Amino acid sequence: MSRFSYAEAVRILGGETATLRALDKLLGGVLLGASAVPGVGATALSLFDAKSEAVRLGHQLITALREKVTGATRYTRSERLYAAQSIILATAFFESLDDIDLPFTLSDLELLETEKHDLFAFAETRIFTSNFPLGITHGHVAPERLKGLISQDRYKMYSDAGEVLLRFARGLAIWENLTSAQQAQASLEISGNLPTAASRRYDDMYRRLAVEFPEFAFWAIEREHHVTQEQLRQGLAGLTDLLASVSSGRVPPPKLRSLLTLNQAALTRPISPSDDLPDGLSLPDLSDGYVNPRFRVALGSADLSLERSWSDVPIRDDLQDFLAGLLTSLSSSVSPLLVLGQPGVGKSVLTQMIAARLPAADFLPIRVPLRQVPADAGIQEQIETAIRVSTGESMSWPDLVRSADGALPVVLLDGLDELLQATGVNRADYLVRAAEFQAREAELGRPVAVIVTTRTAVANRCRLPRGSLAIRLEPFSDDQVKLWIDTWNNTNGTHFAGIGREPLSYDDVLAHSELAEQPLLLLMLALYDASGPNPQGALRNVGTLSYGELYERLLHGFAAREIDKHEPGLPPNRREQALERELHRLSVAAFAMFNRGQQWVTHDDLDRDLTALIPEQTSAGVGFDRPLTVAQTVIGRFFFIHQSRALHDSHELSTYEFLHATFGEYLIARLVRDLLREEAQRAAVSQEGMLSGMFNPRSDPGPSGALLSFAVLSVRVPILAFLHRISEPGEHLRPFLLRRFQETYFGAESARSNYEPVALSATQRIARQTANLVLLTTVLTGPVTAAELFGADSDWVRHWQSVVDLWRAGTHQDEWPSLASSLRIARSWEGQERVLAVYWEGSWSLPMDGVRFSADAAKLLRTTEDTLAWAHNVHPATGLRQWQASGADTSLDTGADRSVNSEIFDSLYFHMRHAVTSIGSVSGETSTSVFTALNEVSIARERYYIGQGVLTAIYDRAFKMISLFPEESSLHLKQTLIHLARDLPIMTTTEGAALLAQALPLVNPSSMPETHQMVACLLNLVARDREQLEFLGQVLYDLDLPDWSYLEAAVTLMELDVDPSEVPVTAFDVVRRMRPDQLIDIERDHPHLFHRARRIIRADGGRYRLVWPT
Repeated sequence: MSRFSYAEAVRILGGETATLRALDKLLGGVLLGASAVPGVGATALSLFDAKSEAVRLGHQLITALREKVTGATRYTRSERLYAAQSIILATAFFESLDDIDLPFTLSDLELLETEKHDLFAFAETRIFTSNFPLGITHGHVAPERLKGLISQDRYKMYSDAGEVLLRFARGLAIWENLTSAQQAQASLEISGNLPTAASRRYDDMYRRLAVEFPEFAFWAIEREHHVTQEQLRQGLAGLTDLLASVSSGRVPPPKLRSLLTLNQAALTRPISPSDDLPDGLSLPDLSDGYVNPRFRVALGSADLSLERSWSDVPIRDDLQDFLAGLLTSLSSSVSPLLVLGQPGVGKSVLTQMIAARLPAADFLPIRVPLRQVPADAGIQEQIETAIRVSTGESMSWPDLVRSADGALPVVLLDGLDELLQATGVNRADYLVRAAEFQAREAELGRPVAVIVTTRTAVANRCRLPRGSLAIRLEPFSDDQVKLWIDTWNNTNGTHFAGIGREPLSYDDVLAHSELAEQPLLLLMLALYDASGPNPQGALRNVGTLSYGELYERLLHGFAAREIDKHEPGLPPNRREQALERELHRLSVAAFAMFNRGQQWVTHDDLDRDLTALIPEQTSAGVGFDRPLTVAQTVIGRFFFIHQSRALHDSHELSTYEFLHATFGEYLIARLVRDLLREEAQRAAVSQEGMLSGMFNPRSDPGPSGALLSFAVLSVRVPILAFLHRISEPGEHLRPFLLRRFQETYFGAESARSNYEPVALSATQRIARQTANLVLLTTVLTGPVTAAELFGADSDWVRHWQSVVDLWRAGTHQDEWPSLASSLRIARSWEGQERVLAVYWEGSWSLPMDGVRFSADAAKLLRTTEDTLAWAHNVHPATGLRQWQASGADTSLDTGADRSVNSEIFDSLYFHMRHAVTSIGSVSGETSTSVFTALNEVSIARERYYIGQGVLTAIYDRAFKMISLFPEESSLHLKQTLIHLARDLPIMTTTEGAALLAQALPLVNPSSMPETHQMVACLLNLVARDREQLEFLGQVLYDLDLPDWSYLEAAVTLMELDVDPSEVPVTAFDVVRRMRPDQLIDIERDHPHLFHRARRIIRADGGRYRLVWPT
């Protein structure tokens, strides 16, 4: 972002006017001479000394501004307007110094030279050096809040300068000569009235400039909307109107005609390639059909690929205003603007619209589709290549800029994600390189704006330059969907009327808002609705279908259209087979992405997967064209799959991606359903053979075994939801899945095939396949017991833990967490035997049919509350239960998550091993460890609402747990009593006394720490309730306390002014018998108690028959 000091602004706007030369002479040559460069402090000092001349010069420069900017190039005009803003910032401050009522003048301050330098160096940095425009830098703030935020920033800027001035004034002799009233008046004027007056003057001057120079309104986002509502919402036409109002009127040179014509031609192109439209349908042109997107703005400091980086950023709908402000500001030539969005949201189309709508008189838009240029080339070479590819003309970048005749080049680098995905080239510094390119061009006098588009998901793969802005295009709102539908119906109204079809309905489309909010998927819905025989449209009443049924209809309809186009005239049965083959190949493409842990797949990887799973011949080419690969044959037919292309080492590399991830997730669920149904039926027939019982051969894992060995299905939650909705389990499926699981787990063999999307070890494959088989069993057939999974005669508890450890070890990244959140276990008892049931978490959020969720299945999900006792095979009917447990040995673990566990628990085991490993239960409560009970006590006050017996219940449990292990009670009782002394004030005295009575039998009478804490707690109670004196007396009599404890009890009772006839005699008898040497020991070890005792006994000891020794 450009910054202007006052001196720089004067030089930019002033030229060699007589007034400027006179002021420069008065200021010692700091404005026009070299002395203005090294120190801003000198400039500020001189400006204060010559304030009147500076104010007069400021107004003169602003008055002449129109002449200075008329006919100037775009960059020069912006630079001069920026300078004007710096002038009014300083002028407003200077004029306001005259407006406030001070009891002294600035000249009276008599600042030393060093003081003047410190003061005015700060003032120049904060005020006279402009950081501008605020409206652009605060782009992440909602426009309705922006004006207030800018005003606050400016007020603080003036306020800071006033505070510095006031601070200096208070350190001078003149301040000491003022009366208190005058000092208060000066403080109020400088701290309060000065920033208010300066801000008001600045606002007034800024508004006058904005009337004459619209850029000021763009930058502050205060512009009155003069364009029509239609222009604001469609076709980005408002951007042309906004920028035309500040146009230089220059005529573009003929040399650029082909490039500019190409940009303009985008407006007449359809909103999407239309090669395979149904007969009679037309697509709207971009000029009419493009709906201006909503967006969010963020500074490029956070990880912009994460949703949380955007969640608090408001959605805006003024994209044309934002772009006008950005492209007329100097910041556009400092760092690139990053445009983010999901596939199909319209990033590339936005670059086409910007290139078409920027006025050619002041801007030279250059689109660079990065898929068409060398991926590893520099930005200048990529620009030159794009011009040659798009226009057929070769032109060097310097020649191009010189030919622009002052128009600002706007380079639109479209598809950085395609460059990264398709080539795998590491261009993490691409945006930094773009900023360096801009810096170089600015130094050479060729400023250039740069806009880069990329997919949101890969935004974290590129480092953003400091201070960069990013915008994220947002999905359509309902109103935008309706606007798009209106354009669609207007374009095809004649066709619909001619065939008797109703126009596309808002309600039918908005019933599927998750698809309709993406422009390309909205087009897909429109095309689907226009197909088929229903005159009301294929989407009518589809809203009553499940998402699975909707996706099946959509994909089935598009696949049928492709079959009819490429293989017309097929008999019905062969047509249906061809259609299923098409969908299966699309499903393989979905698996190709999923099993690689990506939302996309390269062309070569997809081709290998299709060849391995569905071997076919390549399609013959035409003429000299190369034959089509399997991947090209499949993917090239469906426009809802996005293809990214890029050049690397002269070879075109491609990647494919579903425009909406849910398409791939549905296709995966569909293929898994079909494969399992077929394989289960085949296995059932095989098992019924006469010889099957003799040999019991391992079943062939089939295609599902290979597909399910590379990624865990729970990573994508919609896959499981689709599977549950679209599958019918059938009688053979559950036995098949259980047998497959046992063969995979006990067989310890990983199915190998030609299909290997990623290299995994046998352990990793078995982990993923067993996890998927358990998921499929629970999702498709309902809860399953561990005995069913591993066999009733097996040690299934040990096996279940082993398979969980296998999953944790054999999966990575999001797979294990997804399993842990998708599967749940229910522990219960059946007689004396433990039962473990595994079920899918989605069972509770989705309807379960009778087959999958029977009464028996529901019974399995009843779980015991005492899971700790269950894990150690301690039956709930055992009664009093206590045992010692041991923790897991993690000494050989190296995982990062295990190291955290070790860091926490190793110290606990070392210092509190007994408490951690001692587990028990009393009075029918759930089992717990002594450590947990003690820990609950230590944090109770912070965690629990005080009252309703919660706190006393926590202490009750702690004392009960300590009583279970009396041999170690001394380790824990003291600390518990210390916490109880802390918490007694928030209990009733009855509750406190009951807890102490519970703890008393646990106290070792000869253990000083325990006995003293017991007395301390009772003294706390007595302070609130004299009825506890009898309890205290009993404890003082029964326990063997140190001398100082008896003294503390006596002193505390005297301080509480307890009547001598009521005090427990034991404590006072011990004190009466104390020798001087005992008191000397107490003075040494407990000095505070000693001084308390001496004071109270000397003052009031006679009442209690106590005398302090002399």
